[in-house]
This record gives sequence, C-alpha cells and structure tokens, in this order.
Amino acid sequence: MPKFVQQLSYRHRSWGQFLCLGLLMMASGCGLDHAENKGTDNVYIRAPGETDDDIVVEEGALLPSARNASWQQWVTSRKRDTETLPPVETETVVIAGTRMVEGVRGTVFQVCGKNRPMEEEVFAETDDAVLLVQTMLPGMEEQSPLPMVTLSPPLSLVRLPVTEGKGQMWNGVVKYSGASIPATAYSRVSGRDIITIGKKQLSGWRVDTVLRTAFNEQMVVVPTTRWFVPNRGIVRQMALFGDRIIEKQRKDAPSH
Repeated sequence: MPKFVQQLSYRHRSWGQFLCLGLLMMASGCGLDHAENKGTDNVYIRAPGETDDDIVVEEGALLPSARNASWQQWVTSRKRDTETLPPVETETVVIAGTRMVEGVRGTVFQVCGKNRPMEEEVFAETDDAVLLVQTMLPGMEEQSPLPMVTLSPPLSLVRLPVTEGKGQMWNGVVKYSGASIPATAYSRVSGRDIITIGKKQLSGWRVDTVLRTAFNEQMVVVPTTRWFVPNRGIVRQMALFGDRIIEKQRKDAPSH
C-alpha cells in the first residue's frame, strides 16, 4: 500500500467538526459548456436596497446529472497550522456520464487539469439518499487509469428528505487493488451555511463525514466536509491530506 496512505491521519479539531476528503463531482470530456439548471428560487427577506447579495434558498436534487455539464472551481492549499494561502489555482469539473458500481448506477464526476482527468468520484442520488459509490485515493492523480476506491455497500452521505442534524452510521468494506478492507463511517447533516459564489449568496447543506478503515495494520481516519446546494451540487469542499488543508469552491453560480 502506498506510503501516503499510511500517513493519512486526523486528530479531531473543532472547525465545523470534520474536514474533507471529498474530491469533487465530475465527468467526461474536460472543459465542456454549462448545462442549464432549472428550478424555483425562494429568497430570504433582505434589507432595502440589497440586490446583488440576496440569499437564495433552492429546492431540488442535491446532485446535477446532466451529461457534459461543467463548471470551474477555485483551489487553495495551506498548512493546517497557518492561515496563509498560496496562489489560487483553477480546475474544471465535468459530468462524464454514468457508471454501474455495486448494483447502483451513479453519476461520474471528474476534475480536469492539464487537459486530462485528474480526480474522479461517483455519486448516486436515489429516492431516499445521496450515496458515495466510488472515490479516489489522494496523491495518485498522475496514475492512469485513475486508482478508484469502491465503497460496498455505497456510503450514504445524506438521507432524503434532508433533515438538519440527522446522521447515520455505515458499516461495510472499501475495495482497492483487489483487496476488501473493513470500514465504518458516520455522516451527518450539520446545518445550513451561506456560501458566496460570484455575486450570489446561496444557502447550502453542510454535510460532515468521517470514514475509518485500516491499511497496512494502521488505522486511517478520513474526514470530509461537503456543501450541497440543490440543483447545483457540491459547491464547496474541504480536505485534510497529511498536514495540508485543501479547499475547493465553485467560481460561478449560473442562474436558472
């Protein structure tokens, strides 16, 4: 097992609860045009004169699924114990289509950089849950094909309808490189947060997840935080890899 996996550990810190291993949502063909989202917006009451910074509350699917939809996101990285951010990078996220995994048809999300897929995850949204079906080990972006980790059964991130404070345990295995390793997880809807995307302020659900498993007889704890906005998907996420915090956030919020 790669050395970096052995180094993945996390001591509980109280900023939000958990941090994020979630890569992003994505898909085939990097750099494709936006797919138009449709839905109804409900706007919180605002002070007189406010126009550009309305807080928008939307209803609808937590994951976009239109094939070839794409968007860009900011990426920043810093050491865990510092507040200094390096220059911001930009990635393109695209929806590649669907994939059947563990009896579930999920939507494939790819992060594209250097004109090729760099990261990939597979999510599924059913009538009663948002599931993480496959994810990718950090630090393995240069490999081809991309090294995927399958969660069996798929890990439930959010139970539907969304209920603030609701959490659930998961017991299963993670499958990687021919091995099946016992794992447990806990995921919780921690509340609604306001995320500023461009000139819009969106109300999104913050979902904290922590996955525990073992590699090479060493416990590995993978904390994740994702912010879901209905009809737009994951608009922000945070990850702790080793001693570095990786933050990703959408650059734009196209209107419906």
